[in-house]
Amino acid sequence: MRIKIILSGKNIVLPISYQYCLQGLFYNLITKKYDRFHDEGEMTDSKNMKPFSFSKIFCKRYEVKNKKIYFGDEIWIYFSSPNENLLEEFLDQLIELSNIRIGNNFLTIKSIRRLKYTFSDYALIKTLSPILVYEKFQNENKTWKIIKYNPKDLEFIEIIKYNINTKGKLLGLNTDSFNIVPQRINFSNKRVVKYKKALFEAWEGTYKIYGNKEVLKLAFDWGLGLRNSQGFGMIETI
Repeated sequence: MRIKIILSGKNIVLPISYQYCLQGLFYNLITKKYDRFHDEGEMTDSKNMKPFSFSKIFCKRYEVKNKKIYFGDEIWIYFSSPNENLLEEFLDQLIELSNIRIGNNFLTIKSIRRLKYTFSDYALIKTLSPILVYEKFQNENKTWKIIKYNPKDLEFIEIIKYNINTKGKLLGLNTDSFNIVPQRINFSNKRVVKYKKALFEAWEGTYKIYGNKEVLKLAFDWGLGLRNSQGFGMIETI
């Protein structure tokens, strides 16, 4: 399930790389009851998985200058999770508030809306936050190396499929039917995102995804690719 939050404030301004600000807000709302998700998450195949994702910030008009984004007076954000109990806790905490803080902005909660989807075996999607895919390994000198992938690389598809399979294991789902096909992606879809001190290359754009209803729901609720809980990989139907 997914939640859409509309917020209002006066002259909302955030740094260009604001994902860490949003993540902090969401952790504050869920970790009062689910504190394990802050540091540990869910463990499978020696991987630490945190079962939620969120979108970038949307608004009617914005301006970028001096490494900041000027959003105007109203923004909206999406938050989702495959864990219904976690999502209900998030919603319960949010409903109790009239205002929230994002960065240096004190914002009024204008509306909170639950969004539900119906699925078949196929969906044409767009990204609400860019999809992040890479591999990290140690070379012969025992130093870590990162290989970045884009949607034209076969590894981009295979890592997304492997990641969906790992998430499916946690929920007892068979994800063998899942596939993803990029649609008309080019380098204008690349986004360089700074999270804390790290720079990531992630990809927006349009994709087709295939699979049974449960697998497509998993992709919508948890997100595609890596680091969903840091603001990557949320998708929406077109």
